[in-house]
Amino acid sequence: MGFPADQAVISPDDLKRIKSDRRFLELALEEAGRLLSGRPTQISDNACRCPFHHDEHPSGSLHQDNGATGTGDWLFTCHACGGFGSTGGWNNLNLQKPTSSGDAIAVLRVAAKRASRQMDFQAACQWLLNKHAQRHAKPAFSIPFAPPPPVRVSPDPQLCARAEEEAGEAHQTLMSDAKLLKRLWQERAIDKATVERFEVGYTIDARGRAWWTFPIRHDDGSFMAQKRHAADGKTPKCQWSPPNAKIGQPLYPVALDADGPVWLCPGELKAMAVISLGLAALSSTAGETVKELPAQTIETLRGRAVAIAPDGDATGQAWAAAVQHQLGSAGIDSRIVDLGGMRAGGDSGDWIVERRAKQGLDATAVVQQLVEAFERTPATTKTSSIETPHPPATADGDAQPDASARPRIRPIGEVWRDQETWKPVVRVATHITALDEVLRGGYVTGGVHLVGGKAGQCKTQLVLQIAVNAAQHGVPVGFLSLEMDKGEVGRLVLAQLSKVPRTTIDNGLTKLHDKLAAQHVKQAIRTFSDLPLDIIDGADVSCGFTSEHLRAVVADGVTNRSWKLVVLDHLGELAPLDPTAQPLQIDKANAATMRAVARSSDVALVAVVPLRKAASFKDAKKDAFHLDDVMGSAAIGYAVRTCVVVSATYRKPPADSKVLIHFLKNRNGPLPEKPLQLCWLARCGRIANTGTGLDGT
Repeated sequence: MGFPADQAVISPDDLKRIKSDRRFLELALEEAGRLLSGRPTQISDNACRCPFHHDEHPSGSLHQDNGATGTGDWLFTCHACGGFGSTGGWNNLNLQKPTSSGDAIAVLRVAAKRASRQMDFQAACQWLLNKHAQRHAKPAFSIPFAPPPPVRVSPDPQLCARAEEEAGEAHQTLMSDAKLLKRLWQERAIDKATVERFEVGYTIDARGRAWWTFPIRHDDGSFMAQKRHAADGKTPKCQWSPPNAKIGQPLYPVALDADGPVWLCPGELKAMAVISLGLAALSSTAGETVKELPAQTIETLRGRAVAIAPDGDATGQAWAAAVQHQLGSAGIDSRIVDLGGMRAGGDSGDWIVERRAKQGLDATAVVQQLVEAFERTPATTKTSSIETPHPPATADGDAQPDASARPRIRPIGEVWRDQETWKPVVRVATHITALDEVLRGGYVTGGVHLVGGKAGQCKTQLVLQIAVNAAQHGVPVGFLSLEMDKGEVGRLVLAQLSKVPRTTIDNGLTKLHDKLAAQHVKQAIRTFSDLPLDIIDGADVSCGFTSEHLRAVVADGVTNRSWKLVVLDHLGELAPLDPTAQPLQIDKANAATMRAVARSSDVALVAVVPLRKAASFKDAKKDAFHLDDVMGSAAIGYAVRTCVVVSATYRKPPADSKVLIHFLKNRNGPLPEKPLQLCWLARCGRIANTGTGLDGT
């Protein structure tokens, strides 16, 4: 962790943000834990272990200074530091008057001091602002069915000339440096001849970031722009210079001189690895972010067989399917090639590097493997708008299952040797303590989790509260609402955050006559406007939101917004791909899609589900719920990691209403003997731990 010493003076507005926004305090506490113990401080609700002393039980609290003369600043207080006979608290910035409380800036400075790092007030503020901007960055996001039209701004000719000059200098740097050429070979399996052919370069920018560079040209060979691809693995992964000079989706690299299929790769470096083998390949500079090939690409590929080499994740598979459909519509033979042995989440470039740079195979051997992979991929024909693979036939004409589609038999020793087996289990905390205790820390990513219940029993309010809690703690969340429109969801989130009744907010911001309520609502909007919580309104899809829309939206959200938690509200509103299918077939298809989406995208997928009719007559106080009570349980209930049923008991204020969570399935541990009981502030939809006064979410 580096703390620059020469920082610009922090503005009063930025200083106010740091002190009044809880998220800055959380960032400071997390970093204090890293500095002093090597692990980020874990925060649950408004409590955490103190990073400044050996704290076996959480003795620290996060709270706002809202007293009569309070400032509204968020403070961290350790109730053990300064106690038990000690002479002072953790905050010793003022040596004459140490205290056990302090704001985000104090937490960070004290931690740095104890770790023997130099950090002044300005540096601490700047670090917090930078870290907050990184964690809560807001890249453009939209449902990938109707992208907005691009705005075209003419580039500055002088900037273009300078970019062309820089690209040439970067190419000379790479060509003259044997170590860089060796690195490119070891990391990307791209040889020197290919580097020279496509004028690949290497540069380090003013911020110290390393980039591979590509000169992108117009059809007439004139310079268009320089594209940079990160050589250091950091984000952003690519840049254009000048930023507004790119026109359309230019092709780079393009090598069609070799016989055989053209390998279509979603990335310049992947295509160049194929070209280094002596094969035909091309890529679009748009990569897999654009699922519709430009007319230029279609015409370039016409008359050739195409081998589509997608990345091994959900985004790559969605891109490949869309591209194959488009190529088939244009009468071009294409196959989505499965490269055997590709690691989960890997790509064709990784596959080639493994064989050429690591195993030392020559080009002929690797080409033979690629040719065999292409030839064993079934050809496709178009039936209506769906492409159907033809399984191989026996001598008497009977179709046989494709051997490449059969599951692979893996000995247990091989499973143990696979690094994927030992990936740490990642959980998304709900920050509702009772729930997290049963879940052993939260919802496991890569799995599906069901929340069922009768109509009007807080299902949506519970999952939305979990989504809000996770987002408040920096976890990017996608909330797919197929029942309520985005406005309703937005108002419910605002009610939960501001603790203002929903009926008051539903009247509109201009009609908030209660001054205190208006103050709370406006404060919540100011504080949480950049919360990493995305709302997707299923009504935006006029033809009905299907499981394929779910697959595409999640892939887009993971790629562009780094989602780790996805909430689907609710499963009963998911439109079937085949309206004529039987309910059991629809449930099986939905179950398979949800499991595939959760696994391939590595998200915790939480789906709200209705109960069967018979279960809707059960009395939650007398009758026990069972897994079979969940709608679609024959196909879905037994494929999920966790399943709960929610019931609610409403009481008139000031008494707290209650929400009960009945666990029906829990792969994380044993089922609790009794339902979990949570507090429910029904007027604003806020849910929290029992006895927290609803301040613990």
